[in-house]
Amino acid sequence: MYIDILIIVAGVILDQLSKALVLRTLSDVNTLPIIPNVFHFTYVENTGAAFSMFSGIQWLILILTLAFTVFLCYLLYIFPKSRRYRMINVALSLIISGAIVNILDRLHYGHVIDFIDVRLINFAIFNFADVLVVTGTVLLIFCLYKNKNSRVSVPVIHTKLTRLPEREKDAPEKPKPRQSPTRTIENFNALRQDFEQEKRPVKKEKNRYEQASDAYEASVKRQREQSKRGR
Repeated sequence: MYIDILIIVAGVILDQLSKALVLRTLSDVNTLPIIPNVFHFTYVENTGAAFSMFSGIQWLILILTLAFTVFLCYLLYIFPKSRRYRMINVALSLIISGAIVNILDRLHYGHVIDFIDVRLINFAIFNFADVLVVTGTVLLIFCLYKNKNSRVSVPVIHTKLTRLPEREKDAPEKPKPRQSPTRTIENFNALRQDFEQEKRPVKKEKNRYEQASDAYEASVKRQREQSKRGR
């Protein structure tokens, strides 16, 4: 945003300095040839719009220019200041700068001062503000055409009422409810019963093994006693 304001202020200052110099040097001589019959500085008081169009409707042009400038300032405010929209912001700043200069001239002088005279092509005399407006317009058209496929659109400003819900992974985990002591004891008793039921088959197998072992040792002992008696 600061760069856009700097462009607007710089354009206004440069235009006003150029017109102050023109008033000082050309108000008496009317024209100053830089390249004879090709490029001149010629002092002209323009009561119309850009390039001397629509002369004679001064107040209507002033109101329309003021409304157009306010609209462009609103567009410049709502457009994002990211790198993708940088050239669009520059284009709007150039147009706004030229429009502000023309408004200041009409309020201060009652007309717009033109002095750039390109006689080679027999074109209308214009000023530095017209250059800013035309440059910004061409740049804006180029940027919109270039970004046509990417669908440049005015961003939506979300308030607290229209705020999008947070993603589930970003939401904080809910604390687990604590169990009462009675419920904890019941769970512990249930787990102990399950454990004892799992141990019972093991105990039965162990008892069977001990009984078989005792029976085998008893039979071995009887056989030894019988062998001793036979001797």
